[in-house]
Amino acid sequence: SLAPESSAIFECEAKISEGVGEAVDVRLHVAFTFGGVPKTVTVQGKIPVRPLGEELPAKTAYITSRPIDIERTDLFQGRDREMKELMSAFAGGKLQRLYFVNGVRAVGKSSLVKQMLARCAPEILPVLIDFEPVIKDFPGIEAPRLVQEIIKRVIAEVAKTGGFPELSLLAPSVQELVDEGPWQAFDKFLEDLLAKTGRANLLIGFDEMQFVVRSIADQRN
Repeated sequence: SLAPESSAIFECEAKISEGVGEAVDVRLHVAFTFGGVPKTVTVQGKIPVRPLGEELPAKTAYITSRPIDIERTDLFQGRDREMKELMSAFAGGKLQRLYFVNGVRAVGKSSLVKQMLARCAPEILPVLIDFEPVIKDFPGIEAPRLVQEIIKRVIAEVAKTGGFPELSLLAPSVQELVDEGPWQAFDKFLEDLLAKTGRANLLIGFDEMQFVVRSIADQRN
């Protein structure tokens, strides 16, 4: 059963006979009850077929309310054009332009950014920062504290996913950020981060940016 306005993707095993081409016709029949009334839906479409590689655990199946894990590349489909455009943004080791990925909720924005960061070259240090908990934990946050929280989360993310658990970097105090200027201090932090990780470039993706936009637009703030 599903809660109102929720959705999910269910995986099942299918046996494909020999001689099948690149795609197979599949018909799906669903019977359900809505408002106490039994209903049925039948849909038909083509599913691409490819050789079975490493088995993927079903417990990590994609739920539409959560971005696709970077290991589940089999579930990340239909974004080749967007991925190519994003990857070209920093071709040659230099950021060519800044991208803002916009779309309705649960359309796959976070999945797109996560998959892009996972495909970076070895000399690039990728980091994904989620703004939602920052703004929710600190409503009315001002620039120095915001920069401090971003720095803390960058350090934690690099230690967790970047392979640098013993990274000797500390976030500056709010007063230090006020004295030096929050964004000037942020640039200095990024330079120190690259020096200590030995990477040539850093690519930061900011997720749930709308929370920052709403906070800036709030006249009470």
